Amino acid sequence: IGTNSAEFENQQAIVQFILQDNGGNAINASSLTISAASNKLVTGKGFNSKSTTHSGYTYDGGTASSNDSPSNLVDGKKNYPYPNQYTKWCTNTSDKVDGIWYCEFHTESAVQVNGYTITTGNDNSYSNNRNPKDWVLKAKVNSGDSWTTIATVTNDATLKDDNVLPFDFNVDVPGMYQYFRFEVSATRGADVMQLEELELF
Repeated sequence: IGTNSAEFENQQAIVQFILQDNGGNAINASSLTISAASNKLVTGKGFNSKSTTHSGYTYDGGTASSNDSPSNLVDGKKNYPYPNQYTKWCTNTSDKVDGIWYCEFHTESAVQVNGYTITTGNDNSYSNNRNPKDWVLKAKVNSGDSWTTIATVTNDATLKDDNVLPFDFNVDVPGMYQYFRFEVSATRGADVMQLEELELF
């Protein structure tokens, strides 16, 4: 891991550090040391380590798409570090069913879920406002169980109109789950909704 530095003079800055290897995989660490040439540095009161991202999902179904299938949301094909080998879920407002787009998938066995990562589409920088604004993530242990909503996001302002950029979110109900359903009800304003990848951690 290289050493990164940033200079801030006569200003206050809030900096978030994300530890990843060159493949975009999370790096576990027990501590983070921040140093400065000035005694005016104020550090955070805690350090949260992101656990390993789960992979190897099986697509179970989703909203029919006029563009790119919802199965692409969980196929593991991200732009980085494989240029031109990415896929994405891209769908129109007319494809909604009962007011939502959805994607269902499962893992080989139940996994502990504390959060999830959403990666934006490949052309968000010039096809603006396609990011989801309102969504929920549902989960269950067995295929015959009822869905439990484990994360709810309303009027999101975290996702940016940047290309293939990952954003992390916590779940409201952490636990062991095997089956998942991701539902999007609104975008930031466009008639098209798109995402490149969703990963649990």
